[in-house]
Amino acid sequence: MKIWSISDTHNEHLGLQVPDVDLVIHCGDESTHGKAVLNEPEARRFFDWYAGLGIATKVYVPGNHSLAVE
Repeated sequence: MKIWSISDTHNEHLGLQVPDVDLVIHCGDESTHGKAVLNEPEARRFFDWYAGLGIATKVYVPGNHSLAVE
């Protein structure tokens, strides 16, 4: 099993090279802002991208900048 573990992408996820893996784990801080009103649009864009990855199994762990999921 190939696992891709990433974190602290801070709204830069579109620049990542997505490898051919079986599992991806994102360990928080998908957004940059500490205010929920600014954080939410970034988080939505991230989750749209994350959901669309061609990887069957995904795990998401919120971080301190993950205010949109609180």
